[in-house]
Amino acid sequence: MQSVGRDISDRVLAEQARLEAEKLLAEREAQFRAVAEGVPLPIIISAIDGPEILFVNEPARKVLGIEVGQIGAEATSTWEDLSRRDDLLRLLLRDGIVDAFEAGMTNMQGSRIDTLVSARLITQAGRSAMLAAVTDITRQREAEAEIASQRETLYQSEKLAALGSLLAGVAHELNNPLSVVIGYSSMLKEFSTDKATVGRADKIHAAAERCSRIVRTFLAMARKKPPTRGAVDINEVVVASLELAAYSLRSAGIEIRTELTEPLPNIWGDRDQLHQVVTNLVVNAQQALLQVPHPRRLTIVTTGEDDGVEVVVADNGPGMPETVRARAFEPFYTTKLAGEGTGVGLSVCQGIVTAHDGSIELDSTEGGGARFTIRLPSGRAETVPAPEAAGRMPPMPSAARILVVDDDADIASMIAEMLRRDGHDVTIADDANAALKAVRDDGIDLLISDIRMPGLDGPGLYRALEQLRPGLTRRLLFVTGDTLAPEIDRFIGETGAPVIEKPLDPQTFRRLVMERLRAMETGAVEVDA
Repeated sequence: MQSVGRDISDRVLAEQARLEAEKLLAEREAQFRAVAEGVPLPIIISAIDGPEILFVNEPARKVLGIEVGQIGAEATSTWEDLSRRDDLLRLLLRDGIVDAFEAGMTNMQGSRIDTLVSARLITQAGRSAMLAAVTDITRQREAEAEIASQRETLYQSEKLAALGSLLAGVAHELNNPLSVVIGYSSMLKEFSTDKATVGRADKIHAAAERCSRIVRTFLAMARKKPPTRGAVDINEVVVASLELAAYSLRSAGIEIRTELTEPLPNIWGDRDQLHQVVTNLVVNAQQALLQVPHPRRLTIVTTGEDDGVEVVVADNGPGMPETVRARAFEPFYTTKLAGEGTGVGLSVCQGIVTAHDGSIELDSTEGGGARFTIRLPSGRAETVPAPEAAGRMPPMPSAARILVVDDDADIASMIAEMLRRDGHDVTIADDANAALKAVRDDGIDLLISDIRMPGLDGPGLYRALEQLRPGLTRRLLFVTGDTLAPEIDRFIGETGAPVIEKPLDPQTFRRLVMERLRAMETGAVEVDA
């Protein structure tokens, strides 16, 4: 009897212990659920060997659409890449704890989200399980991507600014020898009686002119000046853009076809900006054509009506799918690899064309090449000078006393020789201080000076003349290989001093000199007493 009583007592005690354990377990589970449901992050507990979902809190149900009891493929359906979950499990089984594990998941709406997963290895209902807390960092990643994009844009802007400064120095160094080549080749053409020599001089002159146009194009692209509107020949813009890209196009084996209607009505606009548009389209076409085998073709066609001009830039490259074409003009959108493009080229083109009251359209299909069509309204007829009037030499004034100031002896000698052939008495000064001494000792009718010189530069010479002989500042003609520097721009804008850019075109230069001298003879320019 005693043994039976002890058995009953033991069973009662065991039952009480079981009930106490179940009660404690239930309390702990309730406590855990209260805590887990209060956490704003999705919490998921899944069996390691299932993977059956053993527990989810409300955020997990709302954000990821996971329910308790889901097993197999359904339990892992929120993972973008299941291999990432396998990587997480390997780390968890090895270390028992994993923090800040990056993974892509799918939310309740079926959209991809970036997440950080923190996991712990636990035992749940007697089974080995993974407790995972999921943090949605999609907005953070988007913000980081935007910051990176802005940083890249700033970097590109800084590179362009540095390039502009570099171009200023390079242009100045190139424009001086180019002026000498253009000047002397022009004089050879004008005064040589040997046809063979004239022909050779003509080829030298043409090559130097091409170099000078390329230098001017680089400077125009680097300058940060307000738009300057005037009559623009679109055909000249196209030719200049193709000259700039000629080497890279040839190197890529790209055949260039042009159909330029002559004559075209002039566009009233900013030549530099329109040149940037055409150049961007040519460069984009070149980069696209590198992705396809030969033959590679770039075609540019210009046509005109009384009310405007149409420019078509087309290639037989890979084309664009609809998803890319729809976003082609979107700022900072690019399909190029990092470092190959900023995504601003086409948006800038669209902005420039729109500012000119025009339109730009893209027609492209995947595998069918790309075709850009630009339509621009024609210019105001009264602003377009007649070509023959623009090149007419004014009447020859009487011989003048001219002082040429340039630290480059070859430039100074070339200018002096051109002017002496027109009958002028020319003196050369190799710097601004020598020029100031000359104007004290001699009467000067016209002073022609370089702007950039060591020591006292052109603006310094101008200010010194204001004190010494104020009237001479109105008889001053500047020549320069670079007006890119902001201080030079400000100086020219404030003083209104006439400037002609190097490389010097002899006919244009001589005409401007004659116009200045004629203006002095007629009293249009103040004469210094």
